Amino acid sequence: MEEFVIAAPHLKFVEKTSSLGDLTNSQVKQLSSYFNQHFKIKPLNDEQDDQFISPSLDAIEIQGAFNEHVGQYRRVEAQFSVDSKTLPYNSLFPAVLHFDAILHEIRSHRVAVFYEGEQNSKIKLVDFVYSETNGKPTTHLLSPNS
Repeated sequence: MEEFVIAAPHLKFVEKTSSLGDLTNSQVKQLSSYFNQHFKIKPLNDEQDDQFISPSLDAIEIQGAFNEHVGQYRRVEAQFSVDSKTLPYNSLFPAVLHFDAILHEIRSHRVAVFYEGEQNSKIKLVDFVYSETNGKPTTHLLSPNS
């Protein structure tokens, strides 16, 4: 959590929350705005390089956790969605992910991306750490078939 505040000091209020329901509407909008800048997705076949979609922030959970290398820390788990009417499953995958939230400042963090399908089945799409190509955050290919 300390790293989140380093990456986005204006979101310091998140330190005192455990879920999205703990935040005011204004705080939810600020948090969503931050993620909209750092988390974008688009179908791989989309010819326009700049036509990324910012998924909606649906939930956030912040819990205490322990790792033998790090010790005690607070784990941030965010859940996003893309409107299936706007972008149906068949046209979404394969997709390109641009994600540098928190990572743009704290480069040792890991990200795991899951796709939640019907009956809440989860498929792991990618697991990565921050990296750059030509000075820009690396994008990642998402496909439930890979």
